Amino acid sequence: MPQARAVGAEIIIADGSDGGLPADFRATDVVVLRELGASVFRLRAVASAQARGEFVAMTEDHCRVLPGWCEGVIRAHREYPQAAAIGGVVENGATEHLVDWASFFVSNAYSMAPVRSGEAQSLSGQANLSYKRRVVIQDVPARGVMEFLHLRSLRDRGDVLVTDDRLIVEHVQCVDFVATSVMHFHNGRSIAGFLAEGMQTPARLLRAVLCLLRPPVEVLRRVRVLLRKRRFLKEAIASSPCIVWFLLCQLSGECSGYLLGAGSSPQRVP
Repeated sequence: MPQARAVGAEIIIADGSDGGLPADFRATDVVVLRELGASVFRLRAVASAQARGEFVAMTEDHCRVLPGWCEGVIRAHREYPQAAAIGGVVENGATEHLVDWASFFVSNAYSMAPVRSGEAQSLSGQANLSYKRRVVIQDVPARGVMEFLHLRSLRDRGDVLVTDDRLIVEHVQCVDFVATSVMHFHNGRSIAGFLAEGMQTPARLLRAVLCLLRPPVEVLRRVRVLLRKRRFLKEAIASSPCIVWFLLCQLSGECSGYLLGAGSSPQRVP
């Protein structure tokens, strides 16, 4: 909050639970949106749609932005006026347990430093992401918005995506093995549920079958990324059984999502 206040930014907190914020929370320069039971995909989209600034930046409740982040977002958008969206770097802030390292590698290996600044095909996602206001979805669907799908649609229609490696966020998510496994399952089912909307049944069945064949591919992708970045290789090797397991959890969730839809999984993604 001090960073946002220093640059005169609007602060919006979207809360979907009855315990995310104290009931008596009050701050004259903070907008609090409460929608009990809403998924994180809807909460982010609703908050973004209500933002009034020229640039709309977001992160997650389990992330910690580094000093200068707010100022850096503004600077990046000034330097890249053509960019519809700008992402940055996501580093692991939960480093005590191998379970947390494995979960981070599964979800954020692609976004940890080093990343190449400039135009990009994909960005870091909701942990460290900002838009020009003109590309923020205003008519928010009930299911919400999955950021990587919105970014893909922007790219496909010709908008420019940019990565700026000076924008750094720490991802601090520390939960036990069982809870992490469940989290990756629901994340996978949510992703597939969003992707499956509008697909014909044969296409959904094909995607579900392909999920059974993807574990080796996804493991090799993480190995390739980590070798290229040349960081935390000891942690990756030590946590490799968990990495494989969490990828299996995510892919089993995706298989379920293609076959059965997202169900209640979006509401169960933290």
